[in-house]
Amino acid sequence: MRRVALAPLGLRQTALWLAVGLVLAACHRAVPSAGVSVAPVAVEATPATVAGIDVVRQAYTEISRNLFRSVTPRELLLPAWRAVGQEAVRQGFGSLDLSGYQERGSDDIEAFAREFTALVMGPGRGLDTGRIAQAIVRAMAAAVGDSHTRYLAPELAESQRRWIDGVPDSYTGIGIRIDRLPDGIAIAEVYPNSPAERAGLRPGDCILRINGHDAASLALSDVSTQVRGPEGTEVRLTVQRAGEAAREVVVSRARITVPSVPLVTSEMLEADIGYIRVRALPRRSTAVDVARDFDDRLARLLAQGARGLILDLRDNPGGDPLTAVSITSHFVTEGPVFVTVNRDGRRTVYAAVSRPTVYRGPLVVLVNRSTASGAEVVAAAVQEYGLGYLIGTRTCGCLSVGRPLELADSSSLIITVEQALTGRLERALEGVGLEPDEVVRGAPGSGVDGPRLRAVQYLRGQLR
Repeated sequence: MRRVALAPLGLRQTALWLAVGLVLAACHRAVPSAGVSVAPVAVEATPATVAGIDVVRQAYTEISRNLFRSVTPRELLLPAWRAVGQEAVRQGFGSLDLSGYQERGSDDIEAFAREFTALVMGPGRGLDTGRIAQAIVRAMAAAVGDSHTRYLAPELAESQRRWIDGVPDSYTGIGIRIDRLPDGIAIAEVYPNSPAERAGLRPGDCILRINGHDAASLALSDVSTQVRGPEGTEVRLTVQRAGEAAREVVVSRARITVPSVPLVTSEMLEADIGYIRVRALPRRSTAVDVARDFDDRLARLLAQGARGLILDLRDNPGGDPLTAVSITSHFVTEGPVFVTVNRDGRRTVYAAVSRPTVYRGPLVVLVNRSTASGAEVVAAAVQEYGLGYLIGTRTCGCLSVGRPLELADSSSLIITVEQALTGRLERALEGVGLEPDEVVRGAPGSGVDGPRLRAVQYLRGQLR
């Protein structure tokens, strides 16, 4: 077992592949005399010449080699064939009989490539194989069944890379941020001056259908893909607001610049109660290191007389585990923060590190269903070491270590390479989540923020 104070984990690790292409150069031969026709040379399609098959092969290989658990070929390839059939229907080919192809092409990736090639050169001739390849990789990632393994189409992959690096993002869409609820998809945020705002969409609106698809059946990344598209084109949404009937809204896509919001904010709520909200844990927020900014704000609150502290991790999707360890170390000064286990059973313990400012007073951590990954690491450590009181709702249960890998078409495959456990009790929160000490519902920034009000009340009692 390895024990480390701090080491890179889950950072963007881009795998580079050199594509070796077979180029048919101009052949200098005698020009036939007039009146002589030359028949075109028939070139037999092979897996190497079918668009997208290289991406499928690459994704299959990376999942098989790097996933935190072993996976059989059929676990990945049977869902891949189902994706082929579904995408063929979406492309207007109707229901293709894939039984023979599936039977012959589900035992290894090369068999799949051969049968897929035979399909697209036969009854599936004319299919957009690039789009099918994306559907296949998405299906293989979903088949793994954990919170971090997922596929991102090229534009979403670029957004992810920019977010990890703390670079302001822009894309073509309608200007909303979405969230998954227990019963569907909801709008979490509407960006100012966006097409969505002009169309009358509001936070809290539930998205029932998007471009004819049942939104609840789609992954969040698929919903994002459906919302995005060429500038000037339209997206058709069926939305429902609480207490109102469902309605259809057509919104024109435009270039969207994601509002630049500080990832760490702070304020004094009362004379002796400080409040820090951390919205995400990337390596840096534009030019500001998130961990350093947190330390500066905590020191400032203590200098202003804070004797009680609220740490708001609601809607925090996590990010860089180095940042999670650094923030946790303001409260947990020694001992393990979290533990990882790879597919071979090798364990690595990530311990607290030295920070300039340490807080030992009464502490409340606010969490909700969108508190995920690295943010769950922070909250769990505070709870397990008995250093604070958790208020809110059960967290996401998305605690594993994902590694982004760039695919040949500039899309991205995020693979869970290690399981992550909490530091002191070594609990597995993946798929379970962290239960707060007190359940209080409410969203940050809402008219009446119940969890924050309860946190102030709790701290006031502790400070008497």
